[in-house]
Amino acid sequence: MRGKLRGMVVVTLFTGTLVGAGQAALAQADPPPLDDSPIASSSTSDDPETLASRDVSVYAYDSANQLRGSGHFTAHGEHLYACDERSDGSGVTAYLYWDGATRASVGDSNGAASGCGHRNLSIAENTTVWLAVCAEGLGCTDWYRGEA
Repeated sequence: MRGKLRGMVVVTLFTGTLVGAGQAALAQADPPPLDDSPIASSSTSDDPETLASRDVSVYAYDSANQLRGSGHFTAHGEHLYACDERSDGSGVTAYLYWDGATRASVGDSNGAASGCGHRNLSIAENTTVWLAVCAEGLGCTDWYRGEA
């Protein structure tokens, strides 16, 4: 069951930039929300005109500012990861949206144990993708932009 994710979301782009809530409008375009009231925070730090591909990572924190999980899209080879960061019995799922639909997902529910959920995808170069993470029992983040 999806609910409101209460806490904060930190997004890192390929350049490793940490971003906050000030530029949410840059991230929202095509994908619909995953639940009724996702947290919005995003930014872009690279010029899309000169960027051939862009990795994106989303980190979901609970209301106590504890990392619950993360999702990662790596453009080189088109890999999707979901990483559960807490040994609390609740997992996380990373969703990837492109070409008008959520086309891939992967989950991880092993808590802090080594290893993340992984999917190797085949996405055309220069395709805009959007990544979101859902933490079981808490809710989902907004979508954040990357590029294959």
